[in-house]
Amino acid sequence: MNPSRSGPGAVANPRTHLRCYVWRRAGRRGQGATTEFGGPKRPRSNDALVVQNKPDVATQVSSGVKRVIDFVGSVGALIVLAPLLAVLAALVRRDSDGPAFFRQERIGRGFKPFQIIKVRTMVEDTSDRPGLLTAAGDRRITRVGRWLRRSKLDELPQLVNVARGEMSLVGPRPEVRRYVELRRRDYAVILTVRPGLTDPASLAYRDEAAILGQADNAEEAYVTAILPDKIRLAQAYVARRSVAVDLWLIVRTLLVSAGDIIGRVDAPSPRWDPKEARR
Repeated sequence: MNPSRSGPGAVANPRTHLRCYVWRRAGRRGQGATTEFGGPKRPRSNDALVVQNKPDVATQVSSGVKRVIDFVGSVGALIVLAPLLAVLAALVRRDSDGPAFFRQERIGRGFKPFQIIKVRTMVEDTSDRPGLLTAAGDRRITRVGRWLRRSKLDELPQLVNVARGEMSLVGPRPEVRRYVELRRRDYAVILTVRPGLTDPASLAYRDEAAILGQADNAEEAYVTAILPDKIRLAQAYVARRSVAVDLWLIVRTLLVSAGDIIGRVDAPSPRWDPKEARR
């Protein structure tokens, strides 16, 4: 199966046995039609789709090791970074009214929602300026918030989500419900694992706000170009994930983040091309 495809069910973990149980009508009890994920049998539009993940022994061991690394790493990082988080919280409170931390619903493993935690980077009252996407130059972003977003330090409180088991240090970035429902069949594969603090898509789109700022319609740019590419990268990660890959991504993320903080990384960002998006 080609991991570069972004279509429904295009990528499955070769070490994981995935089956789709298709129930002909909601609420009906009885025998369901079963088929391999991405196989020839497709559910009708009114069918409910449930993906069951049946990992082999090697995958279970790898997942156990990954969870230990997540817990030890996140707790240790929270202890070491506690003074920094306190300073960031004070800067945010001084810069604008409102709480130091921000919570928002995201969709986790098995489509289970959870509250992601970030350092607040926007003004507290955004009711008159709604929107799930944030482009460069967004007036909702505070002065301190601009630096926090550029340096990615606003993501540090998500170590709490990792310690709780809602997220992992490495994994596909958690998405809001709206975009998960829009591409639910793709996320049926992606959400067989915990979402993470970093992944290949995070590195590729670390300047996402700048890309969206170039588009005439940020929503169109995200839905037609950025989101499909993020899904492709996330599915490829799920198919090839391992402890070694995770450790490499952690090191790579730390290096890139350090460069962003001190302002020495000036790599060109992908540009928004409406013609490319409509292909």
